[in-house]
Amino acid sequence: MKKKNIKMISLLTGFLLLGSIYYLFFLDTNDYYTQIKDTKIKIEKNRTQKKYIYKVIAYNKNGRKKEIRFRSSEKYLDGTYLKINKKKRKKISYEELPSLVIHKMNIEKITLEEIEKTTEIILTFNNQSKSIINKKSIKEVQNTLRKSYLTNDKSIQDIPIHTDEWIKIDFLFEEGMTTLFIYKKKNNYYIEKPYSAIYSIGKREYEKIKYYMKRVE
Repeated sequence: MKKKNIKMISLLTGFLLLGSIYYLFFLDTNDYYTQIKDTKIKIEKNRTQKKYIYKVIAYNKNGRKKEIRFRSSEKYLDGTYLKINKKKRKKISYEELPSLVIHKMNIEKITLEEIEKTTEIILTFNNQSKSIINKKSIKEVQNTLRKSYLTNDKSIQDIPIHTDEWIKIDFLFEEGMTTLFIYKKKNNYYIEKPYSAIYSIGKREYEKIKYYMKRVE
């Protein structure tokens, strides 16, 4: 009798497990969210086009975790946020992520308390410098830099190395000064706080900072 009960329990457990797997992979219509961050990518080539094969960990708005694999003709930049469901994938912004997803993915935005007290910003690019003292423009620069996330890398030098180009950003305030570097490296974009942390940022935000160099206040 005991053996029969054990077999029945094993069978039921097996059916439940198979049912859960079937639901997750075939019936689950929830939206899942992920971030392309240190993601391993395989490349599949054929005669017509190149395909990138992604394997990511994603979460739905309730915090349910799911491993998702997909093919794409687009190579997503490091830091890209995606909303994924059975029908399509869509690039989204940080602001569109559900709060529980942000918590589960342990995404950290750039947090530099001292830049809130900034009275002047000095941008330096290609040996040319520009001072920004307009409060509205200072706020715009601050908000642009906040659209970033913390990477696993650490800064161990004064100035970023092996970069394609970089912009130095000095934040001046009453108590002193904080320096950041925003730079391009192998088609990805980063913010580096010397001897502290490295953040990833989008191309659009990088170009915005370059734009401030040219804009007349």
